[in-house]
Amino acid sequence: MKITLILSAMLIALTGYAQSTTYGSVTLRVSNFDTKESQTTVIIAEDVEAFDIPAFIQKHSENNRIYAYGTYTINDEQTTVTFTNKDENNKTIVADEFCEISEYGLKPFLGVGIEATDELDGVVVRRILSESVADQIGLVEGDVIVSVNGEEIISECDLKIAISQAGIGAEVPVTYKKGSQEYTTYATIGARTIQKVTYVACDKVDTDIEETISQNVIVSIDNDVEMTVYPNPTAQGANIRYTSESTAPVTFYVIAMDGSVLESQNYEMTTGSLFINYNFVDNTSGTYQMVIEQEGQVHIEHVQVIK
Repeated sequence: MKITLILSAMLIALTGYAQSTTYGSVTLRVSNFDTKESQTTVIIAEDVEAFDIPAFIQKHSENNRIYAYGTYTINDEQTTVTFTNKDENNKTIVADEFCEISEYGLKPFLGVGIEATDELDGVVVRRILSESVADQIGLVEGDVIVSVNGEEIISECDLKIAISQAGIGAEVPVTYKKGSQEYTTYATIGARTIQKVTYVACDKVDTDIEETISQNVIVSIDNDVEMTVYPNPTAQGANIRYTSESTAPVTFYVIAMDGSVLESQNYEMTTGSLFINYNFVDNTSGTYQMVIEQEGQVHIEHVQVIK
């Protein structure tokens, strides 16, 4: 097996979760049907955007089984990549050109890296994302989280389930230990936007999907939805205009890049159009995400606040 590791000049420390907002990787694995040989290429987060994955897939698609998988984070935005060139009938997908399909979602977020204790009496905090919810409530490396919202925590899975069940924007009790002392504080569950990426033959792209013809990237937003934010950049307020053929209710979020939820509000869409004004007067300069969720679809615009 041949393994290629693509590195930039500066390596990311494995423990750099709190100090660096760029980490993770994407793995590309190619297995030849005839020779039975395989080749693995690992692309670290800093190099993913410069690496042409669709071209790599197209180049190796014939007579090879290809897998692309991994999760990486750039500027606190997480992307998950999954692809295989076998269709549902186990036939090899071959195309003159492959295109990237992106979908967006939201997940509850605490901003903490953990590992189970040997005694299974909580999870040890190993990493804290600076200014995240976990940072704001005073958690530090070495603390042991024992319960969230009344649910016992002994594994990473337990923590994910607890914050997912609580939901974005919920205020929940968090019980943790510092040495022999136990404390309980309240945390407002944050949110992180997740980009899910896969690759398809360009000639198979659904015509109902809006195509952004830029390096073969297709953003999976239906043509019947439009979201604009203005002014951008802004010093104080931003206006959000959202139109959709659907009249299903929407949830509007304002999310800081550290995962903190600054606003969470439900709106009715009786006319198919929605206008929202949000005031950043109490917020510092930086980038914020304006997010609208409707019928499981997530639509995101970034706003630059300059004070």
